Amino acid sequence: AAGLSALLLALGLIAAAAPEAAVAAERLAGSGWQRPGAPQYHLSFGGDGRVAGRSGCNRFAGTYRARRGRLDIGRLMSTRMACAPAVMRGERRFLGALRSSRFYRLSASGLVLAGASGAPLLRLVPDRRR
Repeated sequence: AAGLSALLLALGLIAAAAPEAAVAAERLAGSGWQRPGAPQYHLSFGGDGRVAGRSGCNRFAGTYRARRGRLDIGRLMSTRMACAPAVMRGERRFLGALRSSRFYRLSASGLVLAGASGAPLLRLVPDRRR
């Protein structure tokens, strides 16, 4: 019993010392996000390495890899519906930000996707529809 207690204590200490980025990567998989006040812009990160969502007018899907705060979104496929010009401009900006994302940060207030320089590209909040 003493050996088991020591093992459990050691495992607890290892888990407590795990880097926050590793924990964040686990939370990104299986999560869903939307732009604040704009539920027509949303995305979900699947546990299988797939990302999908809605970009204002169209739906999109692709692949992603997240590790230690780094994010690599693969080629995105999208439906080709046409909407009002303003909606299409918003969609191009949203998809462009996704494609340019290289880092992510999770916090109590949401998810920030950042570009290669670390500058924020998208700020997202949890998608409550999930």
